[in-house]
Amino acid sequence: MLGDSGSPDMANLVGSRLPPQRGPMFVILDSDHQRPHVLTSTRHPLRPDFGPDPYEALEEFLRARPGVLGRDLAREQKFGFTFAPGGYLTKT
Repeated sequence: MLGDSGSPDMANLVGSRLPPQRGPMFVILDSDHQRPHVLTSTRHPLRPDFGPDPYEALEEFLRARPGVLGRDLAREQKFGFTFAPGGYLTKT
């Protein structure tokens, strides 16, 4: 499929092609990498019907307990990418 990844029409098109009963999936999104476009397509949660996800939960936890845990950026950067940005923590 080719289209604007930030467009609700594109999201609906992708959703319409997914089987109703499905397991884990891997999707590659490669689009315009300029800041304005990225801000329209990258958000948490990624599925609007899901609600807040673990990213938001972690942010809330860290705000409520300043100084208890710190982000382990060395571990996060070890492999060059992560599906859990900011999710590696160490006790401070």
